[in-house]
Amino acid sequence: MTPCRGSLTALLCLAWVAIGCGSSSSGGAGGDELGLFDSRYCEVFLVEVEGDVAIVNVFNTVGLNECPSEPWEALDTDEIAEEQGVLMAVLNGPRFWTVDGAAGGDAATGETEEFGGIDM
Repeated sequence: MTPCRGSLTALLCLAWVAIGCGSSSSGGAGGDELGLFDSRYCEVFLVEVEGDVAIVNVFNTVGLNECPSEPWEALDTDEIAEEQGVLMAVLNGPRFWTVDGAAGGDAATGETEEFGGIDM
């Protein structure tokens, strides 16, 4: 993926990722996920800026849990951004898969994080 440059471009890139056009969802262990159709998931985007480059790290619940409602609704993006030391955090979801499977790619790191008690 090519880094986004410039503040307006960074915001457009973030919007592009938020609607799902530029994100790569990966399972918790970075492997293939099957049987996804209609399963619930959520994502947290962590946005940081290095010079004139915006970097968006995506964490999701795929392969870990189905994004429990109560803790998800309690998440505070300002608090997450401060804890993670990033410019901003963006919540995406909950959503439901419309495909049945996905294979991990270069974006699948297997790295997990906990946000408000939700493993991603």
